[in-house]
Amino acid sequence: MQPDSYPLIALKILLCIGLCTACTRTNSEDFVIAFTGEQDKNNRDIFLMTADGSNRKRLTTHPGEDWSPVWSPDGTRLAFISDRNGQSDLYLINLDGSQLTRLTSHAARDEDPAWSPDSQHITFVSKRDANQQHPYNTEIYLLNIKDSEIKRLTEHVGEDSSPSWSPDGQQIVFSRKIQDNADLFLMTPEGTEFKQLTDDPNDDWNADWSPDGQQIVFTSGRSNNVDLYVINADGSNLKRLTQDPEDENQGRWSPSGHRIAYISLSQNQWDLYTILPNGTGRTRVTNDDALELAFDWLPNSNKILFESKDGIYQANVIGSKKQQMTDNPKDGSPTWKPLSKAFK
Repeated sequence: MQPDSYPLIALKILLCIGLCTACTRTNSEDFVIAFTGEQDKNNRDIFLMTADGSNRKRLTTHPGEDWSPVWSPDGTRLAFISDRNGQSDLYLINLDGSQLTRLTSHAARDEDPAWSPDSQHITFVSKRDANQQHPYNTEIYLLNIKDSEIKRLTEHVGEDSSPSWSPDGQQIVFSRKIQDNADLFLMTPEGTEFKQLTDDPNDDWNADWSPDGQQIVFTSGRSNNVDLYVINADGSNLKRLTQDPEDENQGRWSPSGHRIAYISLSQNQWDLYTILPNGTGRTRVTNDDALELAFDWLPNSNKILFESKDGIYQANVIGSKKQQMTDNPKDGSPTWKPLSKAFK
């Protein structure tokens, strides 16, 4: 080796160390977790904490119930549901607790908020247009954050629910129940160009887009069992992912798109699993008698946040090592976003 090459090698080593350090810092430290919890009273509020479970910050303090925090994609605000004014409405708040805004005001329940990728709109589900003839009608609505204008997107006798935006913001997948059967449909954010994606006598629901927008994972009762399926966004190439006799539900893509996490009822207990999009490589993430419920992938796609019977945990996807982050059994619905200056 020529001596003249030593400085170049040293520079490459330093660059590699710097890149690895930056990746590690981004993956393990630079995000904040929103969740619901209780503190010194018997009602739920919205809280924030850093990635290691420290720096717990109470964001809402109203005597009413606050739940279902959902991050804006730009990471600057949280939408949530609250009954602080007597009914379930949507609210918006900054990470420093400022600019609390009531987004909806209706006697009917407004729920299931989902942000558009550009953080400018929120879809939600409501029975506000139900009537005596169709008292159980639920429809999907679009709320403009800028002026709080609300537009009804679906008008159908039945139940429209669980809207999920495509990554490019051009389509919304949702579940439509007609009489006793639910199928998946697509529509534009303007409430046009409806397309039926699935057609089966059994229910299809709980759809989630792949990060590249090419596929959708969903839960189905077809095959006389509750399993996960994947379908292309154009309705082609339907594939069954899980084959177990137990129930599998809540399929969620990892940020990398390489794996899908889900909850399975196995051996009389609910646990977290992951699987490859082709149906192979199943791994068990948790294995205990606790009830693992709401969960969210961490940004590195190597760990999963989840709610358990005695608090919030994070667990490795490979190796099943888990870390308890909170010790309050009332803590739940954890969800992450990159760390904002507003929280530092």
